[in-house]
Amino acid sequence: MTGQSSYQYTDVSYTRKGNSILRDYQVHAGTVGADYALTEQLRVHGTASYANYHVPQNGFRAHGPGVELGFAQQIFETLSLSGSGGLRYVRTTLDGNGKRVTDTNLLWLFQVALDKKWERSQLTVGFSRTLNPSGLGVLFSTDRVDLGVDHQFTHALNGSLRG
Repeated sequence: MTGQSSYQYTDVSYTRKGNSILRDYQVHAGTVGADYALTEQLRVHGTASYANYHVPQNGFRAHGPGVELGFAQQIFETLSLSGSGGLRYVRTTLDGNGKRVTDTNLLWLFQVALDKKWERSQLTVGFSRTLNPSGLGVLFSTDRVDLGVDHQFTHALNGSLRG
């Protein structure tokens, strides 16, 4: 079993030009988790997290804990599948015009990916739902499909395409 922890601080400041709607924001995020090999082909992991997103200009704040469970399974020597899912509790507060508005949400977040390898190439296909800060001063739940292709043309030349 292995353990891991992380902390990330992000401070985004936009240069104001005219009537820009972009908002500066700050994010503090931390995780702690463990990874365990059940078999030679199957690994499982669990993660607990906490995030605090703040927009000083409009008093918006979103914060809360989350939990995630996941796996990575090597199906064949050249084919693997990974996935994870979890819940994120988000409490949002907006201060404005002398009022404080508060809301809470429980969000389902997940990701799944399939990797296929050949002698000199690799294909990755994935789908995920994540929670991301925006320059508009809110959080967005984002659904995303990923496709990645890597190929080794020669021992010194590799190519990669992501979309």
